[in-house]
Amino acid sequence: MLLACLIVFSAMLAGAAPAGAAEAVFAWDAAFPVPDSYMLFQRIKGQDYDFDNPVWTGTETSCTVENLSEDTYYSFAVRAFSGNKESEDSNEVDFYLASNTGTTQFSVFASAGPNGTITPTGDVGVPHGDSTTFAIMPDTGYHIADVIVDGISLGAKTSHTFTQVGADHTISAAFALTQHMITATAGANGSISPAGSTSVSHGGDQRFGITAKTGYHVTDVKVDGVSVGTVSNYQFTDVTHPHTIQAEFSHANQAPLADAGHNQTVVAGTQVVLDGSGSSDPEGRQLTYAWVQTDGPSVQLIAAENALTSFIAPQVQNGAGMTLIFELTVIDDGALTSIDTCLVLVNPKLPVDSDSDGLADDKDAFPYDSGEQLDTDHDGIGNNADTDDDGDAMDDAWEKQHGLNPLVDDAAADPDGDGRSNLQEYQAGTDPSVDDHNQQQPDPPMILSPINGESGLPRRPKLQASPYSEPDTDNRHYASEWRIISPSNEKVVFQGKRYFWKTRLNVPIFVLDKFTTYTCQVRYFNQKMNASEWSRPITFTTGSKHFSYTNADGINDTKEPTRIQSAITLDGQYSTAVEIRAEEDTATIEEVQSVAPSQEEAMPPDLEALHPMGLIAYRIKVEEPGATVAVQLDYSDPVAPETSWVVLNADGQWIDGTEKISTMDKGTSVVRELTDGGPEDLDGVANGTIVDLMGPMASTNQTTSELQPDSRKSTSALPEEVLGMSCFINTLLD
Repeated sequence: MLLACLIVFSAMLAGAAPAGAAEAVFAWDAAFPVPDSYMLFQRIKGQDYDFDNPVWTGTETSCTVENLSEDTYYSFAVRAFSGNKESEDSNEVDFYLASNTGTTQFSVFASAGPNGTITPTGDVGVPHGDSTTFAIMPDTGYHIADVIVDGISLGAKTSHTFTQVGADHTISAAFALTQHMITATAGANGSISPAGSTSVSHGGDQRFGITAKTGYHVTDVKVDGVSVGTVSNYQFTDVTHPHTIQAEFSHANQAPLADAGHNQTVVAGTQVVLDGSGSSDPEGRQLTYAWVQTDGPSVQLIAAENALTSFIAPQVQNGAGMTLIFELTVIDDGALTSIDTCLVLVNPKLPVDSDSDGLADDKDAFPYDSGEQLDTDHDGIGNNADTDDDGDAMDDAWEKQHGLNPLVDDAAADPDGDGRSNLQEYQAGTDPSVDDHNQQQPDPPMILSPINGESGLPRRPKLQASPYSEPDTDNRHYASEWRIISPSNEKVVFQGKRYFWKTRLNVPIFVLDKFTTYTCQVRYFNQKMNASEWSRPITFTTGSKHFSYTNADGINDTKEPTRIQSAITLDGQYSTAVEIRAEEDTATIEEVQSVAPSQEEAMPPDLEALHPMGLIAYRIKVEEPGATVAVQLDYSDPVAPETSWVVLNADGQWIDGTEKISTMDKGTSVVRELTDGGPEDLDGVANGTIVDLMGPMASTNQTTSELQPDSRKSTSALPEEVLGMSCFINTLLD
């Protein structure tokens, strides 16, 4: 059994004995634990040890061996013994004594591998008992890999000394190319390649690529802690020591979204608050605000640098309302801006109005006829009944169709400059705004807001296009046409013109669905009705809460009946039910909602004369595009038979819809026919969806008390299907 020890020993010449004999002293390290005895074994090179016959036995850690022959190569080894246990052999020691000198000379052979040196080198002679030192030096870019002495690795040493040399030795050095580590790290929302620790040979090059995720950009790149800017790649050259490289990323800045709040109708002398607190920034950046007035009599804005500013509505001259226009600019901390506008209609305090038609007696040509107010041509026929209000021999409808003013005698005018008067154009059936000799087109516009690919927009987003331009500076911006398409089925969901606020569109109610992607385009027309090319399409996606109660009747819209639905007026005083009259399942009601007039781009004419039951909007799905469907509207309070009705069309114009509405059941129900894509379809397209926004005007036969809610009759006019839909409706009406 082996002892757990390793004996290291050496030999030195003790002296020469007579008759050519010599003796040598051997010493070794003590074994642990201390053995019973040590034995020294001897052999002549080329022969084996005789382990049965040691040349020395004892307990000391040194001994002298005599009678060694000159010119003979000896090898010696030591073993330790304890009981029946013994150690392995110690290291082997060679011994040689030349016969021709009294001083022994030993050889140390030194060699070095490539890419370094050992000094001295070659066969180095060392007298017995002397010492000699060797220096090991790597070439530039290399390091010492190992130093091997007498076949034993000593590791990476820069020098080695042989002391009290008593035998021949060898020493060799090996070298390796030095490697330097480059550590690469990337912050959140980006990457660096290669990442982590990369080993680079001394003097070599290493390139790193830096890539930001979509919607982010490189904020900074630091090499060994020092910024090198927002680079997309970096190369280390002639690397001679370790390095670090670190990349940082952040959101790509997007423009903020300005929201100047709803348009308002106020009374002169009252305080008006403009609210821009609905403005936002996609990255949540800090916003600054700047309100300015762009049109109307000047007012003094208080705290115009805040989200909320206020002013006192000016007095109205001559009893006519005036419109003030305010512009809000929001700026984020990255210097990106967004602009929105707000209109404030200032009305005077209401004067005497005998026929309660919203126009004071002193301004009303027919002060006791609520159905008439003006007689522009003074022919004794009110404008509502007169088909030629200005008496210029041109039909009012034709003048409106071609952008002429039906209240001004413009028969002799020639707006298109083609040498024919408006009256001649009317008689010839041609367009007075189109010059056949000049077909110059406007430049194609560009949609500025929303930005292409923007998501999370409301169902009624505000679309903004670029300013009007065209080569012919004599032409003017007459109209714009907007088109919105659903890419999923390539169906046009809205197409309509705008003759006011021509560079923007507030998408009408119920045109868009929530969580849906759409494509939008716009084109411009000059006064000659020459159209530009369609703008480059942009896409946007709507968002919404998971559920909505758009009609305020307490029933989740997704659970409403498909044949009949109802809505409560915004003041909670009245209710309206909408139902499909067809017996077969050819149409379904998808949504119903009461609408505040101020939410629309153009508010209804004679706003003060609007019936208290207000405006109602609803959307109907039909099986076939272009289909016609009969709709019945049931009101909680009766509507007088002579009531007039206003309808909003796809071109943003309020039209008279009275002719197509029939009153039933003593005024508690009305029936109307709607055609998909017809003149009263708010989306303007035969696409399988009908959107209707309409409402009654107050009747002259209804007194003020009759227009107030009456709990005794609020629900009696509603059909049983609506009364059973929710107790919430009855609660509001009771």
